Amino acid sequence: RNYDLATPGKDWSDSMKKPELEQNACQYAPHVLVSQVGKKVTISNGDPILHNIHAYIGKDTAFNVPQPLQGAKNKEKLEAPGRIELRCDAGHTWMTAWIFVVEHPYYAVTNECGEFELSGVPDGVYELVVWHEGWEVVETLKNEKGDVTGYIFSDPVELNPIEVIVDGGATKAACVDGIVFEKP
Repeated sequence: RNYDLATPGKDWSDSMKKPELEQNACQYAPHVLVSQVGKKVTISNGDPILHNIHAYIGKDTAFNVPQPLQGAKNKEKLEAPGRIELRCDAGHTWMTAWIFVVEHPYYAVTNECGEFELSGVPDGVYELVVWHEGWEVVETLKNEKGDVTGYIFSDPVELNPIEVIVDGGATKAACVDGIVFEKP
């Protein structure tokens, strides 16, 4: 099936123009960040202890930098679209965050209730791509034509693709952490 890729026409949000991630009370904030391809994300240490920012794209290291002092700031350029996992390798195994690097401003991160709103999306038919850190796709199901018909997730969740038709501006839906429009 051919889906539209949302065309330019919407401005990048201020948070996308200068993406920032903070480490405070041994937590990354925000937990999920979306950034434009080619931007530099600023990561700062607000704690009076050592943190280490270890960024992974899949199993490969994207960058790995220590922040030994409170107030330390690093800027890392996000060169390619995709999902980056951040961990702290300084003994804080619970510290994780995610950066989604995107080529367009049509995205949403859910609120604490799992709700989101996408606005300014041009009319068209799109494939809505959903991600949640607790789910892992173990198999993509396709029909004889090669169209995606569903996904098998790690136990116990299954979710089918959602076709979204945007007509007249905004669309609302409820979902899980992190959502991005993509061309299949």
